[in-house]
Amino acid sequence: MKYNNQHVLVFSEDGKQFIAKYVRTNNNSSQEHLRIWYILNRLRSKSNGILDSLEYRSFTKDQKLIMEKIFRNDGANFIDFMMTIKNRKRNLLKKFVYRFKNQLEQFTPQNIRSYCQIE
Repeated sequence: MKYNNQHVLVFSEDGKQFIAKYVRTNNNSSQEHLRIWYILNRLRSKSNGILDSLEYRSFTKDQKLIMEKIFRNDGANFIDFMMTIKNRKRNLLKKFVYRFKNQLEQFTPQNIRSYCQIE
């Protein structure tokens, strides 16, 4: 199966033959907002497919930048990092991205963990 906000596509088990297409009638994406902790718990089971998921599209800009530039789109490590900062201040990532916006590529996951005082 492949899905997005508008369609659900069904393929055969080998993925080569297209079987059906369903249009989602309850598409109200402008009002859809998922909480980040619910998203992370749900994505732990499919962390390799995080970039194609609806949950990834609901990440904030700061979360997307950190995942792309620091964690190099490694969903499993990013989810573990987000779970460790669960009880930190809400604007911690926003402050980090704003402060180091021109140097994000130089950071590693260990650097950001030390910045957030984890471990």
